[in-house]
Amino acid sequence: MHKVSTMLRVPKIQTITSVAGLRNHIAKLPTHFQVDVVVVSPMTRTLETAVGLFGGDTVDVADGHKLLMRAQSEQEGVRTEQKAIVAQSSVPFIAHEACREQTGLHPCDHRRTVSYYQHQFPSIDFSLVESDSDTLYDPMSREPNYSVVDRVWTFLKPERHIAVVTHAAFLRILSQCFEKDLREKYGTTARDELVQEFRNCELRSIQLLDCEVNGASDGRCAYSHPGGEALLQLT
Repeated sequence: MHKVSTMLRVPKIQTITSVAGLRNHIAKLPTHFQVDVVVVSPMTRTLETAVGLFGGDTVDVADGHKLLMRAQSEQEGVRTEQKAIVAQSSVPFIAHEACREQTGLHPCDHRRTVSYYQHQFPSIDFSLVESDSDTLYDPMSREPNYSVVDRVWTFLKPERHIAVVTHAAFLRILSQCFEKDLREKYGTTARDELVQEFRNCELRSIQLLDCEVNGASDGRCAYSHPGGEALLQLT
């Protein structure tokens, strides 16, 4: 879920519905669909989305289960009541600040402490988040685009199938890194599809290929799924 610096926000019930709709889509994908690792931005909205999509069932009591997210009570105007979520496989969840939203200035992009997240999401690995407090956030200025570009490449890992749960501005800047090459090799259609704005709980699956070795390819596969209002219309 992407929020702005004002009080305008996506309704919590819409976010829950979007996660449920995308989770159902993932469950219906071919059996060869797989994820080796889930890399997630250490922000509450992305952590909840990651465990909601790639975790197991919700439970009242997590006895004997690996707990991904603890149950939470309702806080009016802030969050809804949610049951605990358990793991359904051995796929690791790794929090990484390199795929955080473009930070600074906007209060919604200031994260909580790692110690809070470790309690609420006990099976997510936060070892790559260097500071307990948020040292990236500057309340007086917005992070420049070049800084986000520098972060884009630092979270890449050796796994082949990586689910990245991140933010709209981060994905927009990442997409722009490929804009020129896409336009030159594949035309405006592929370019426009990649760089268009990401919606809430949208799944966009991209194959990154070395064109010098593999030749031309449109880089798309069948796992993509709409987000935002389009996703809500499917549920």
